[in-house]
Amino acid sequence: MLTAGMVLVPSAAQAAADYRVDGTVSVQGNLSLIDGSYELSERGTDFPATNIPVGGMDDWQTTGPKIAEGKFSYRIAEFGAPTKYTVRGDAWFGHPSLTPRGNEYDFVCNVYKDDAAGNPVLITDVEYKSPYKCAAAHEVSVHGYFVDFDVMPQIVATARGVVTAVSTDDHALSLKDGVFSSGNKHLIVNGQLRTADATPDTVASGASTHFAAFMRPTEGNDSLKLARTDFSYHIVEDGFDTQFWVAGKSQNQSASRYERDAACDIYQGNPNPTQEQITAGIQPGKIVKFSPYTCDWSGANVSGRGDWEATFNVGVRQYTTLTDPAQAAEYLSKGCTSTDAECIYFPKGLPTAVDGVKTSMGSQQNVDYELPGSMSFIYTDSRAATNSMSTTVGVLFEASAPWAKVQTSLSLTYGISTTVTTAKSTTYTLPVPPRKTVNAFFTPAYQQVSGEFFFEYAGQYFRSTSSTVTFPDPSNQGRVSSENVPLQEHEYGGALPPAPVTDVKVPVIVKEAPVIENKTPLGEVKPAGTEAHSDSLAVTGSSSALIGGVAVLGGAGLFAGLFLMIIVRRRDEARSS
Repeated sequence: MLTAGMVLVPSAAQAAADYRVDGTVSVQGNLSLIDGSYELSERGTDFPATNIPVGGMDDWQTTGPKIAEGKFSYRIAEFGAPTKYTVRGDAWFGHPSLTPRGNEYDFVCNVYKDDAAGNPVLITDVEYKSPYKCAAAHEVSVHGYFVDFDVMPQIVATARGVVTAVSTDDHALSLKDGVFSSGNKHLIVNGQLRTADATPDTVASGASTHFAAFMRPTEGNDSLKLARTDFSYHIVEDGFDTQFWVAGKSQNQSASRYERDAACDIYQGNPNPTQEQITAGIQPGKIVKFSPYTCDWSGANVSGRGDWEATFNVGVRQYTTLTDPAQAAEYLSKGCTSTDAECIYFPKGLPTAVDGVKTSMGSQQNVDYELPGSMSFIYTDSRAATNSMSTTVGVLFEASAPWAKVQTSLSLTYGISTTVTTAKSTTYTLPVPPRKTVNAFFTPAYQQVSGEFFFEYAGQYFRSTSSTVTFPDPSNQGRVSSENVPLQEHEYGGALPPAPVTDVKVPVIVKEAPVIENKTPLGEVKPAGTEAHSDSLAVTGSSSALIGGVAVLGGAGLFAGLFLMIIVRRRDEARSS
C-alpha cells in the first residue's frame, strides 16, 4: 500500500498488464471535506487533495498487477465548521485469486459519527440516522474501473420561502425585525445557517429574503418527517414603523405523498414578543382581517414534490386618498364611529409636546408689607383627545369605539398609554408676595402626532392624509404659571395699612406674628387624594388662600397695633417734657 504524497511510476511493460481504478470525490450543498487521508495500491499514479471545498471535486488513480484499490477518509464540514461525521470510501478492481470467475470489482462508501471519546463509529442505518450520505456511480470497461463518490446532505423534505416587500408609487414598504423559527436544525436564511443569536432580518423596499428548512434525519421533526419555517416581520411604511406585522409559514411533509402548505397573515402588534416584553405587559399581537396591508402567497415545486417553495408578497392595500378636509371629516364621521366600524389610525411621525389652552385659575391679594401669603386651587384634569379633521369628528372621539382604535394604534406604535380623560383632581399652591395680587394660570400638557386614518366606507377603502391626533400627555399633567401685580389702593377697596415708621429710634422688642411658610415651590403638584370624573375640559378654582389670608392679615394687624401704640406714647412723652 502507498500513502498520500508517494508516486510510483510503473514501467511500460508493467502498465500494460496492470488493473486500474479511477475515482472522483465530489461534495454538494454547503458541505466541504477536510483532513483527507488516502491509501492507494502500489502503483498509485494520482492522489486527491486533503481538502475539497464547497461544490468542489478531486480525482485519483491507482493501478496494480493483480488488484488496484484506492481508499479515502474525510471529515465532513458544513458552513466551514467541522462536524462529528466522517466519510470513508473504497474501490477496487482486479483478479485477486486464480479462479475462473474472471475480474472482480466493487466499491463501498460509509458515514461514521464520533462517539463520546471522539472515535468514529459506523452508522449502519444511514437513511434514518445520519444527516449526510455518500452515493456512488460506477462503470467498468476494458480500460479499468471508474467510480464517482458524491458526499451530500441527506434531505427528506425541504420547505423554502421568499418574502418580498412590494412598494407602490405612493409608498415605500420595507420590513424589519425579521424572526425565523423552525423545528429543523438546518434552517438557512439568505444562504447562512440561522442560529438562535442571529441578527433580526430586514427586507428593503422592493427586495426579498430567501429561507429554507431542511428535514434531515436526527435534526428535528424526525417522527413527522416535516420541514417547516415560521417567520414574522415588522412592517415599515415610508420609513416609519407601523403598528402592523406580517407572519407566516412554509412547510412540506413527507408521508405517503408530500403534503405542502403555507400561510401569511397581518397582525396588529408583535405576534412574537420577547419574554422581557411579555413581563412588561406587552401582549402578543392578533390577526386582523382589516388592515392597510396585505400578504399574498403562491407555491411551486423546486425539484420534485420533496423540494417546495412558497413566495410571499407583502404590500399596501389599494385605497382612495382623501385630501379634502371637509370630505375626509364627512367620511370619517360615517366610517369610524360605530362599534363595528373598520377604522384604523396609524401615526406617520413621532409625538411632539404641545400646550393646551392657558386657563385662569383665579387670583389672590396680600395687603401685608412683609409677610408672604399663599394661594391654593384645585385643577380637575379632563383633557380630551381630538382630531384635526373637524370639531365634529373630534367630539366623536369621546365615544369609546373610535377612540379605542386610535388609542390602540398609539400604544402599539409608541408603547404609550392614553385615555380620553385623565379625570384626576390635583391641588396646587402658589406664594403670594407682600403687597401683590397673584393671578394664577394652568396650561394642560398634550402630545400631538400626525398620521392617517384608514377605513372602509360604502364598500371602498380610504385614507385621510395629514390628519393629526392630539391626546393628553400621559407623563405630564401640565404647568402652573402666575403673574405678580403690585397691589393698588383702589383694588383693595379702601386705604391700605400704613407703611411702617422707620425714623423712631426708641428700641422696641416686639414678638413677630407667625409666618405662614409656602412649602410648595411654584408649579409643584400636591395630590389631593380625590379622584374626579369628567368628560370634558372642566377647571375648578377653589381657593384655600382665604383661610390662610385671615391668619396673615390678623397677625399683621396685631403687629401694626403694637407698633402704633408705642409710637404714640413716645410722641406724648416728648410733648410733656
